[in-house]
Amino acid sequence: MTRPLRIEMEGGLYYVFSRAIERRHLFKERSDFLKFISILKESKERFGLIIYSYALIRDSYYVALETPLGNLSRAIHFLNTAYTVYYNKKHGKSGPLFRGRYTSYVVDKEEFLPELTRYIHLVPYLMGESKRPQRYPYSSLGEYLHSKRDGLVDTMTVLNSFSKRKGDAKKKYKEFIEEGIKGKLVDPLEKIVGRTVIGSQEFAEELKERLWKGDEKIWIKKLIEKEKVIDAVCRFFRTGFSELKKRKKKDFRRQALMYLLNRKSGLKLQEIGEILGIGYSAVSQGIKKFKEQLENDRELAKNLRFLEERLSRIR
Repeated sequence: MTRPLRIEMEGGLYYVFSRAIERRHLFKERSDFLKFISILKESKERFGLIIYSYALIRDSYYVALETPLGNLSRAIHFLNTAYTVYYNKKHGKSGPLFRGRYTSYVVDKEEFLPELTRYIHLVPYLMGESKRPQRYPYSSLGEYLHSKRDGLVDTMTVLNSFSKRKGDAKKKYKEFIEEGIKGKLVDPLEKIVGRTVIGSQEFAEELKERLWKGDEKIWIKKLIEKEKVIDAVCRFFRTGFSELKKRKKKDFRRQALMYLLNRKSGLKLQEIGEILGIGYSAVSQGIKKFKEQLENDRELAKNLRFLEERLSRIR
């Protein structure tokens, strides 16, 4: 049986989970849980993720997250690898910790986000880890129901769907959780369509129309008009387009524009050259140098992620 194709999607909502190999415990003690949460927070900041809910139990973790930059594989690879290195060093182990690849599904955000967060928050209860999930310390439910906030989880998107008044929204979400405990709960895996999508048949069909396939994954990329990319780059660097067109050595702003026109607008190198008044090879070298600089300059990489996140919100 072939493995489900990966779907990498800008602005996609995902249900992600991963389990330990050989029934091993991912988390042996409180410090392990806390370390994983700190790495999850680092993943959020590094890859520009939006995290809506999470739950950790002894042998697995569950997360609902959105990828404005379409980089799910990189984000989860970082998360799992960083935690494996920590775990093996601390507990004197070696080799893989997780059971194969992580599992992920694209989720219909409009129809299923509140239900997905509820299911994840009730995983500790469903798996027998806690009789009172409202007080379970290793999930994000506390951020939804209490004043606990650590900047990791976006609670307002879901809470606003219950009420625009914060107090009422928390009260209604608490009732929503209690209804789930009483049995009014939908397992996301019961809503799978076509092995990779959680939602309605209509949502799956709409998604299918937007896809093109690669060897191991499906990539959905929202192309942005070149004029909007140019305008966003100029605004971000507080400069004019005529200034960016000038040939200056080691001008990372110009190189960033080349990179983003290729990545976000889907322009070919020759087309980018025509816009900037330079040749194909100069564009190729500029993008190559920019990518090399990204690997060594954390501040530049951070600024690029911020700019890409801005661009991902353009309609």
